[in-house]
Amino acid sequence: MPIKSSWQRGSSTGPGMEAPIPPRHADLAQFVTCARELLDATDEQNRRQLETEVLKLAVPLHAAGVFEILSIAHPALATMVRDHLEEATATSVASWYRRH
Repeated sequence: MPIKSSWQRGSSTGPGMEAPIPPRHADLAQFVTCARELLDATDEQNRRQLETEVLKLAVPLHAAGVFEILSIAHPALATMVRDHLEEATATSVASWYRRH
């Protein structure tokens, strides 16, 4: 019997535990592509667009546990994603408490 991920099993939702959105295979591929392009970007506008896309894609990947088994090797990129996910989690927790 295959092991189901947390989004397949379902999970209780409490503070900081919004119901995970299952990532698509394309999300991981797009995250990696955008991250590589971001690291190579020289144009500031392009860099900002890629940064936004990378951070947007990181949220469902984090919710699915991708970053529990894979890590980002580039230190600055890893810090940027980690900081964004911490902020997103804190915002999610505050939002949950306001609703309940």
